[in-house]
Amino acid sequence: MKNSLFLTHRKKIITQVFAAISIVFTLSFGIFDVVTDKLFIGFFLLGACLINVIVLFAASKGQQEKVLTLLMISGTIFFYVLFVHGGMFATGVLWLFPWIMIVLCLEGSGKGTKWLLLLLFLLIISMLLSFFHVLKLPYHPLYLAAVFAGLFLLAYTAYFLESVRGKTQKAYETNNEKLKVLNNTLAVKNNKIFRDLKLAKKIQENMINFQKDVFPAINIEVFFNPLNEVGGDIFDIYKRNEKNYRIFLADATGHGIQAALMTMIIKSEYDRLKELHLHPDLILEKLNNLFIKDYSMLNAFFTCVIFDIDFFNKKLTYSFAGHPAQYLISQTKIHKLKTKGTMIGVMPDITFTMGEVSIKKNDKILVFTDGLFEEFSEDQEELGEERILELIEARSHLEINSLLNELVGASLNWANKHTFQDDVTIIGLEIRS
Repeated sequence: MKNSLFLTHRKKIITQVFAAISIVFTLSFGIFDVVTDKLFIGFFLLGACLINVIVLFAASKGQQEKVLTLLMISGTIFFYVLFVHGGMFATGVLWLFPWIMIVLCLEGSGKGTKWLLLLLFLLIISMLLSFFHVLKLPYHPLYLAAVFAGLFLLAYTAYFLESVRGKTQKAYETNNEKLKVLNNTLAVKNNKIFRDLKLAKKIQENMINFQKDVFPAINIEVFFNPLNEVGGDIFDIYKRNEKNYRIFLADATGHGIQAALMTMIIKSEYDRLKELHLHPDLILEKLNNLFIKDYSMLNAFFTCVIFDIDFFNKKLTYSFAGHPAQYLISQTKIHKLKTKGTMIGVMPDITFTMGEVSIKKNDKILVFTDGLFEEFSEDQEELGEERILELIEARSHLEINSLLNELVGASLNWANKHTFQDDVTIIGLEIRS
């Protein structure tokens, strides 16, 4: 790949030829002036000869920036000598050599403006010095040496800055290419993760799928809202027989994929137990011991609740494993449902307790996870369970679907947001018979 920091083969050859010619002439004129006691001019020309020797070697390596810098100094010396000699033809030809080479070096490099401005500056300085000498104006040779030293530092600084710019540009282009590759790789991985999440979402939705017409004795409304594509809430509505339904709701710790994987384990293990003719508290004891035995290395815990609806005996039995209180809305009052019990997976051989309450036609049962009330206002005040109860009391007369919609809206309004900040599941059950 072509790089403007290096001379092309053609420019390299031409620069070397001109530099070789300049070496011959400057060496000849320099020795002649020294021998004829024109020491000041002679040493200048010998200095130019040395510079052109360096130009020759720099050109052979294709180092464009060094060649340009040295040619600038050489050209300035030749220009000064041209004026001092009063227009000597040979010196004039020598003066043209470096400028011709500079133009050749700059051709197509994309950096002509900066170097031509520097060239104009050097020409002005060399003209002033020459006029000082020709007009015999008083100046000290040390001034001249200081000026040329300054010019050399200026030219070298320009070379150094240009080199840094070139290296920086190259590094930028290299890093930019690497960044493009990384972005492409990341995009591919993100697409794969997105597809995997879509599949996981379908699997989780399939796990909680149920047919409402299978449960004619109750009206069921569900609001299921994972924080991400998948979440840590899982539920199951199971028809044990025509007169007995079992409702299960669990909330795994954490969010996202980890919690979603946990819900798959929870659902799988619960499905092994839900058909047993046992009370809810005993189902939870078996579920807890099973998790302690088979999944303790996962350090995964979850809260859950089981409700058994007995339509024949008109009663609701329930048991909680660290889950927040739930509510039964009857015609006369709102019952707060809660029993003692720790989260599943914390320790073995936990005894869970069971509660029981009578139910009648048109009673409503609200089952939900803590994401519903763990919403914070702009003042960082939590909605909380007490306010949720107040909201339920104020809307208890509504039908079950309207009641769920009102609770969702009230919780979001409290946080002044359009989406929940946690997984939220609400199951509304209305007794029909």
